[in-house]
Order: sequence, then C-alpha cells, then structure tokens
Amino acid sequence: MDQERKEIIYALCIAGCMALFYISGIPFKTMKMPMLDLKPDTIGLCVQALVVWIIGLGSTHFLCPHFSLYKHTHHAYYGISILCLFLIPFLSIYVGLYALQGHPSGMKIAMEGLFYYVCVGLIEEFFCRGLILQSIQKGTNNDGFAIGSSALIYGLLHIPGMIGQAPIVILMRTIWSMGLGLYFGSIYVKTRSLGYVSLIHMIADWAAIPFVFSELSYYPGQSAAIIFLTYIALGCYGLVVVSS
Repeated sequence: MDQERKEIIYALCIAGCMALFYISGIPFKTMKMPMLDLKPDTIGLCVQALVVWIIGLGSTHFLCPHFSLYKHTHHAYYGISILCLFLIPFLSIYVGLYALQGHPSGMKIAMEGLFYYVCVGLIEEFFCRGLILQSIQKGTNNDGFAIGSSALIYGLLHIPGMIGQAPIVILMRTIWSMGLGLYFGSIYVKTRSLGYVSLIHMIADWAAIPFVFSELSYYPGQSAAIIFLTYIALGCYGLVVVSS
C-alpha cells in the first residue's frame, strides 16, 4: 500500500473518531458546570470540542504529514456571500424572535453566543473539510465529488443532535446543513485554507446569537424557511465559483 493511500485511511479513521467523540460529548459533556446563567453543559461542550480538535490535529500531523491543513492559502473573493451568510439568517432570526425577552449576562453572551461557535467551527471544519473532503479529493481527483460527498456526510452528522424534533424540522435542517457543506467545501477547495473556512463557519454560526437573548430555543417558521433558502443558494453559488 502506497503512502498516500495509508494517509487517506488514517485521515478517515481520525475523522470518524473525532466525529464520534464530538457528537457523543463523551466524556466532558457529562461534566455539568453551571456558572451564572450558562447552560450546565456549555463549558463541557467547549472543552470536549477543543480537546478532540487538539488530539485530532496532533494525530493528523503525525500520521498524515502530506495533508494540507493550516498551511496554504490561495486568494478567492467571497466577501458578499459571507455578508449574506451572516446578515440574512441573523435578521430573520432576530425578527422571528422579536420581542427578545432574555437578559443574559456578559458571560452567557460570550460563551454561548460567541466562544462556543469558535469551538464548533474549528472542529467541524477540521474533520469535515480538512480530513474527509481532502481524503475524497486525494482518492478521486474530483473536486465536485469531494465537495458533494463531504457535504452529504456533514448534513447527516447533524441528525443525532436533532433527535426528538419534528420530522420536517430534521429534514429541513439536514438539507440546509448540506447546502452549507457545499458552500464551505467550495471555499476550502478554492482557497486551500482550513483556517479561512473555519472562520467563515464561525461567522455563520454567530448569526444565531439572538437565541441567547430569547426564551425560545427553536427556529420560528418564517426564519427557518428563509435560512433554508439562503443556505441552499449559497451552496449552489459555491459550486459555481469552484467550476469557474
């Protein structure tokens, strides 16, 4: 077996282990650490994501030295689409939740509205784009197939976190996650920068900050519909950019 094939196998195994521990939350999610008005598992989830990301990063550098992670950057213009990625969902959620009844502490805003999504952006982009997409890309030499396959996996990985919600909600959020996966994947293929796409992922997640100021935890119907269409459109835009 040649070196490249070995590294692909190692990378997929690392990605699988990272996804398993990240989704399950074992062991840190079970560590309830209530602080002020934070959700009891917020700190544990952040620690879980960071620990899994650090271990995955170290394992990849050791076992897959030829994988491009945070090294190379090629410039590509995504400014307007990034603005849409944040503003359209943010405004739709804000309007849908208005009037906001919550009065969160600064700690809650910083941790649940900002830092938690830093952790999410780091780990999800690492194993979905840095490992899975790149492995498929190396194995097939087909950018479109790699982007599509990793987007499908990315969407399906969101299902466990939605168990118990209405089937239509699960379907919509799975499909819009796939749309986001196409968009993030196209950015990674075009720029070759895992750090850049991780930052954009964080920006997308920060659009949900109105939830920190609300007593509701679900997407209002009109907000969900707007976000669904936005993410699908961005996914299609990403594919157009890659093919151009």
